[in-house]
Amino acid sequence: MRLTHLLTVLLLLVSHTLSAQKFLDSNDPGEVKSLLSKDNDITGFGGIDVKVGDFNEVRSVFTGAYGGIIINRHYFIGIAGYGLVTENTFVGNVPSFDDPKELNIYGGYGGLMLGGIIAPKSIVHISVPVILGAGSIYISDEDFFNNSIDTDFTIENSAFYVIEPGLSIEANITTSFRVSLGATYRLIRGSNFAQPIKDNDLSGINGLLSFRFGRF
Repeated sequence: MRLTHLLTVLLLLVSHTLSAQKFLDSNDPGEVKSLLSKDNDITGFGGIDVKVGDFNEVRSVFTGAYGGIIINRHYFIGIAGYGLVTENTFVGNVPSFDDPKELNIYGGYGGLMLGGIIAPKSIVHISVPVILGAGSIYISDEDFFNNSIDTDFTIENSAFYVIEPGLSIEANITTSFRVSLGATYRLIRGSNFAQPIKDNDLSGINGLLSFRFGRF
């Protein structure tokens, strides 16, 4: 089954589960509910993520932060941003140089974060985040200027779009602190490099460790 089909099935399943759970939790199942209304319970949250996975065929670490609001304990919306913190190198081409050289990759991404929480009152429950956004990658030669203190030189850069769905098991440590372990799939499209780097090289599965604080 193609990745897009898997993501569609996952999102439909989560949506159906959350809707069914919300119906059972309601004191008046016959009442028409809306996601945004003055009767909703809205609280704030923020957190830190650590993601580990292959990026351009190199095991890499992304770290980032996020924040937003939780609606009725089951849905959340916010913003998130991540940056590459480990050294990521590859052999590429530099203009005016005949032989390939070792180059470095820097960059990050961020955007809108949406998601749902299944059984949020349970000590252990499921969180389903999805990030919709964009990012930018820079390719640099750190030894371009041999006779200068600042030897770094950016060879090229490119923006891209990103969709990153995830699934994690989350535990309530206290009433205001949660820790979760899970996985995400970073799907990148729209990058454009002269180097032998394609969208699929930058996409991939990541392990996820998340620390979340707020009023839950």
